[in-house]
Amino acid sequence: MIWIESCGLKVESGRVSSDRSQVLKFAAAMFAVALAGYVMLYMLDDATRHRQGAWEVQFTTNTVGEPALRIGQTGLVVSNLVIEFAGERVPEGFKPVTRQFDRPETNGAPVPFGRWIYHDLMYMPGVITLELFADVAAGKTNRHEIELSSRTLVVNREEHLWTEAGPLRLSGTNKFSGRSPGTKSVPSRRDIQWVLMFVALFPVMFILFLYFTRRKPIPDPESAGS
Repeated sequence: MIWIESCGLKVESGRVSSDRSQVLKFAAAMFAVALAGYVMLYMLDDATRHRQGAWEVQFTTNTVGEPALRIGQTGLVVSNLVIEFAGERVPEGFKPVTRQFDRPETNGAPVPFGRWIYHDLMYMPGVITLELFADVAAGKTNRHEIELSSRTLVVNREEHLWTEAGPLRLSGTNKFSGRSPGTKSVPSRRDIQWVLMFVALFPVMFILFLYFTRRKPIPDPESAGS
């Protein structure tokens, strides 16, 4: 009640009255404060999102021409972690390329050696899952599944701690044949921005709600007595 009256509104017997000019000035000031708060929250969210940087994966070959990945992530102090794919061949006309996974794409987007089948890049480095060198045998899709997350490296559904992971050499005999990761419900960055905007503007919306839904003004005691 005290807060409402400080906004230029008065409540008596369930009825709300106001000094219109005072309320409008207060609402304008609150809007300015809310806008500044939203900008600050947006900048903080953006800085937090990019603080650790993106996954960086080089699609290349080893010394004998076999396909290989070189994985790096500066925020996690991961550098030049190599995964080799024994017995596999690079696509015709292949040239080594380095890919930074900093922007979401449609699940199944192509990458060298396969597809990008899952991502959660809300806050980097996030999680990315690659399906590489897939082939169909006996009605099943066999593939090498590589998942990069802040906590662990997951290779064909087996976890390897980043602090312990060394060069890995995979062969066709240890491919994974289970189901692909399902699409998880991950809030988009736009959803987060709408939430931040609503939180920042809520006081302004509350004041305007009281302002436009008041029933009738309370008469001034001095004017009533004259």
